[in-house]
Amino acid sequence: MILARVGKEGLEDRLFSIEDGLSTLGSGLDCDIVLLDDEIQQQHLTFRVEANQFALMLMPAANAFLQRHQSKEEPIYLRAQEWVSCGNDDMLGIDGITITFSGIAPVTESAQSASPARRAMSLISLKWMVPILAGLGVACGIILAIGLSSASDSPSSARTAPAPTQASETDPAHLTSDAPGAPVPSQDTALTAASLEKTLASKGISPKDLEESNGLWSFTLYVPDDAAREKVRETLASLNLPLSADIILDSDLATAVETSLTNMQSQAELVSVHSGVVTLKGPEETAEQQKIIATLQGDVSDMAEVVFDHDDAEQIAAIKKQISGLWSGSFPYVLLTGDKIIRPGQPINDSATLIGVEKNALIVDLDGQNKRIEVNDNTTDELHQ
Repeated sequence: MILARVGKEGLEDRLFSIEDGLSTLGSGLDCDIVLLDDEIQQQHLTFRVEANQFALMLMPAANAFLQRHQSKEEPIYLRAQEWVSCGNDDMLGIDGITITFSGIAPVTESAQSASPARRAMSLISLKWMVPILAGLGVACGIILAIGLSSASDSPSSARTAPAPTQASETDPAHLTSDAPGAPVPSQDTALTAASLEKTLASKGISPKDLEESNGLWSFTLYVPDDAAREKVRETLASLNLPLSADIILDSDLATAVETSLTNMQSQAELVSVHSGVVTLKGPEETAEQQKIIATLQGDVSDMAEVVFDHDDAEQIAAIKKQISGLWSGSFPYVLLTGDKIIRPGQPINDSATLIGVEKNALIVDLDGQNKRIEVNDNTTDELHQ
């Protein structure tokens, strides 16, 4: 088994193991070691380990150099499709990332080709270093990478107003109904942040970090999963506006956080991820909590916030008593006792603010933490009939 130490400026060095046989490194998820970076090819390198002898081969269109340990010569710039043997403490360089190898036996002759040995791999896209080799020893840093998805420029189709239907549990809001509400600005109308936020809110979309540059509006959006992302993309395309949304999946964040907690052997446990807010439970000591939060922030990108859970059963029970009904379709809202209507962004009480409405549940900011509060079917049926 070969050990590799990965280094990158601003991040702590991490270790991973390379087992016997062939393994690949690249940005493609079919690689054994996934390294997502703008300059990393889908398949960048192939590693070969036989009897603790180690060689690597550069793939076409990829770039890398090898610096021999204690060598005064210039680095070797690798050629595609050529095997190069490596020794202990040799350093591989790839666009600001360095990988140093150890555990290599003295090279006696060039190793022969072996059959590819694919290993179990994660199904989520991770950034910088994602070790997914079977029997992994010490894991590397994990940072989630979310692809940028821009809205389509195709013209909007004819618009109708079908009867409201209830949203699915995986949909952040009902995204197909065009019930009367906020008008959709046309390309000929000057957009403002306020008008755009109102239009997106009418579709159940709550943008974060909304910014305009040269007529293009960009923002971040958190959704539960792939299905919700596809519906959001369809909705944004139908608006026919200059939008560029960075859509981040809570499900991907959850997987990355759980992996990072396992790697750091933390006593903390993941409670939930909603709208990018990661809620944990675990150590009560502030210093230990801050250490865990700092490590997660270094390992997992695109989290909105990391908080630790606390006992709020009484507050949740009080909120439930206030709820008379809810609507999760277009223009979602919660009906409180006394026929008071609360929409996302408005306070329910002094300690809770409504964030979103789902089928049979509402999401609230409770003392700075996102909570999903389930309600009974009878409460929602009153409004969904």
